[in-house]
Amino acid sequence: MKYHIRSIWLRAFLAGILLLLSSCAERRVEVHTLEFWFPSRDVQPVRFLENQKITFFFQEVPLSSVLQEMHKMTGVHFVKHESMKEDPMVMLRVKELPVFVALCWLCGSLHADWGVKDKVVYVGLDLKDMDFVCAY
Repeated sequence: MKYHIRSIWLRAFLAGILLLLSSCAERRVEVHTLEFWFPSRDVQPVRFLENQKITFFFQEVPLSSVLQEMHKMTGVHFVKHESMKEDPMVMLRVKELPVFVALCWLCGSLHADWGVKDKVVYVGLDLKDMDFVCAY
C-alpha cells in the first residue's frame, strides 16, 4: 500500500526528522573517540586501545576471568591491581565497542578505575592517586 504525502508542511516535518536522525548517527561515531571521553587528558599512552573493537557478555563472572578473556580477545594485557582485595563478580554486555569504552563501562559497573603503565592495563581502586602514566 502506497501513501502519498500531499501537505508541504508534513513533508518538511518528515525531512527535518530524517535530518535530525542522520546527524545523530554521525554524532554517535564521534562519541567513540578518546578525545570525546577524556577531553582534558593526554590520550597518547592509551591510543592502542582505541582501534580495537570488542564484544562480550559476562553474567556473574569474576573480574579476573573477565580480564583473562579480554586479553584473549585483544592481545592487550589486563591486570587486576592489588588495590582490589576481592574478585568482584561482573555482569556486563558490550557489543562492537572500542576497548577503552568497554573498560570505562566495566570499571563504572565496579566503581573502579583503570590505568595504563608500559602498555599494561590495570583495573583497581583509586588508581588516580598512584604512579600510572594515565588513570581514568
